Amino acid sequence: MRRLPGRIGFTLIELLLVISIAAVLLAITVPVGKSLMEGNRAAMCTAQMRSIGQVMKAYYQDWEGVPPRYDVEGDGVLDTDEDLSDYPNNVNTADDYMVDGRGLMALVDCEYLSGMDKFHCPSSVMLRNPDDPRRPELATDPTYIQSYSGRDFHPTAPARTSADDAYGTLNQYKYLSFRGVTSDLDPDYRRQLSLIVGGQVVPGWHPDDSTVVFWCNSHEETISEGGFGQYFVLFWDGSVRRMPNYLFHDADGQPTSGLPVAAWRVSPADDPTP
Repeated sequence: MRRLPGRIGFTLIELLLVISIAAVLLAITVPVGKSLMEGNRAAMCTAQMRSIGQVMKAYYQDWEGVPPRYDVEGDGVLDTDEDLSDYPNNVNTADDYMVDGRGLMALVDCEYLSGMDKFHCPSSVMLRNPDDPRRPELATDPTYIQSYSGRDFHPTAPARTSADDAYGTLNQYKYLSFRGVTSDLDPDYRRQLSLIVGGQVVPGWHPDDSTVVFWCNSHEETISEGGFGQYFVLFWDGSVRRMPNYLFHDADGQPTSGLPVAAWRVSPADDPTP
């Protein structure tokens, strides 16, 4: 191929054309790459939630109940002075159950899980904001066990809570086994993981399959459907569903009626997705 006389390298127009093409390709591939990465993290989170659900069932079969929740004060600090020599047999009163319980960490304490890894959502690790009260601890903090056992609270979007029961303020917890419903006439009577009567945890309590176990809100800002951020919800039947955030807290454009009065009262029937 003959070189044109006096021609060395590219012209300015050619360079600008190459740069423009590269910029267009970059603009196309970066969002796609981010979407794929978030999709992978979401798939991993879903798998982890399902595996925790399976482990919960094993715990339930062995102990005739689910793990007690932890930290009623909401400060995110795990108790380390508990007597675990006969755990969970020594956690059988309402006071122990609500205040001193270890929450989902019981699955680690009792060696149903080998460690805390599955309590860390892949997305929350990437999106963590130390100033966000929904994720107050750092990944390196030994007390950090992800948001599955923590509070789902945000100053501008607090979790939807029921004001008509004694445990209304605790509905902000993602994992709270006893919901304070003691009347078998209440439609949500079976939609709680545990029952406490006379200060004692009732062994062998059978939750309805539609009972919420816990949820993950770490994908809310990255996964949207119908204009609403998505929560991942684990139900007692083992299914994990993506559900709109307005079921859990107020959001712009949400339906004006038919919303659950509390986040834990969300059921699969509330999912607007066909």
